[in-house]
Amino acid sequence: MIIIFRNLKNKKILVIGIGNELRGDDGVGVYIINKVMQHFKKFGEVVNINNLYLINAKTSPESFTDKIKNINPDVIIIIDCAYLNKNPGEIEIIDIDKIDNYSLSSHTLPISIFIKYLKKFINSEFIVVGIQPKVIDFTFNLSDEVKKAGDKVAYEIIKLIE
Repeated sequence: MIIIFRNLKNKKILVIGIGNELRGDDGVGVYIINKVMQHFKKFGEVVNINNLYLINAKTSPESFTDKIKNINPDVIIIIDCAYLNKNPGEIEIIDIDKIDNYSLSSHTLPISIFIKYLKKFINSEFIVVGIQPKVIDFTFNLSDEVKKAGDKVAYEIIKLIE
């Protein structure tokens, strides 16, 4: 079991799921956000559940910068599929200072620039969670390995709230 969110209780947390649901495992960040929303039966692009905010950013997290600045969270967790040179479904916390060494999923603005921009306006801790994809192709389905990893991360987020 992963313990990526240890010591985050009692903080204002924002979790951003990034990905393209039409490209298989690239949609894992969106899958995770949707799974947490379904668990709590709260839906929308931006949802607040007991001081934990969820954003389903899909392929354009930069579209949410004003909302993120208004939320002004203590911690921002960004979840995306990433080429980690590991087995499919493996999860890694990516060092912010080394983020340019990783190929994250398809979105319009590199995550590193997105984070640098936000750091100019808010004093949040950033955690980037990368999940190694197996299939990045035109399909609506996650591979079994990535779905299992997504379920683990969703469970960890749910534990933060309950």
